[in-house]
Amino acid sequence: MLKIAIVAAVLTVPSFAQGWVNRSGLNGPAPRSGHAMGYDAAHGYTVLVGGYSYANGNTTTYDETWTWDGSNWTLRGPAPSTNYTTALAYHGGSNSLLAFTATWNGALNLHALAWTGTAWSTVGTVGSSSSPTAAAYDPIRQETVVYLTPDRVGIWNGTTLTSMTVLAPAVQLQLADDISMAWDPVAGRIVLMGSQLVYGYVNGTWGFTGTYAPRMYEWTGLGWAHRQLTNPPAR
Repeated sequence: MLKIAIVAAVLTVPSFAQGWVNRSGLNGPAPRSGHAMGYDAAHGYTVLVGGYSYANGNTTTYDETWTWDGSNWTLRGPAPSTNYTTALAYHGGSNSLLAFTATWNGALNLHALAWTGTAWSTVGTVGSSSSPTAAAYDPIRQETVVYLTPDRVGIWNGTTLTSMTVLAPAVQLQLADDISMAWDPVAGRIVLMGSQLVYGYVNGTWGFTGTYAPRMYEWTGLGWAHRQLTNPPAR
């Protein structure tokens, strides 16, 4: 199940009412999927990179970096170079918005790039087992965690990018493009949400039922601790 987000519009919640207000403007980015977004506290705007659209049998790839300052979209330049997905996270320890990408040149490499306000600058590269799908900053450990596979993550500590095998894998996650990560200040941990395919008997035959079960994990610093969910519906 692909997680698809369309950015034909930026929607904000006004203080006087519950609901969304269309803030698209006429000169913003085209509708797309597969992009990444993150807030850059150092520069005071939200950054959007990459993405693609599919229509009439044709795929359009957007090699773009856009910023949204609360009122206007501005095209800043190309997106970070990648052959795969991109994940964004703001690293509070160095006050910089980071893009995590992957490229293939005989081997797969994970890259960390910092947004300078005008361009993306590579600050770290390490061999990787997969492309990044989500990232989040842990202010207690002062490191950004990048999800790669159920048993591997990338770690950016402000100066060095590493790839590590986790001691407790997120074994039930099966759909990489469904994964989201965020910092939970109440729990004091990074929270990861993903999905698991649900199997069972359908018309007397064992197989995929067409439904998905949500799975939640917390980052311990060494691995993923599974947290049982009772309220969110499958998606």
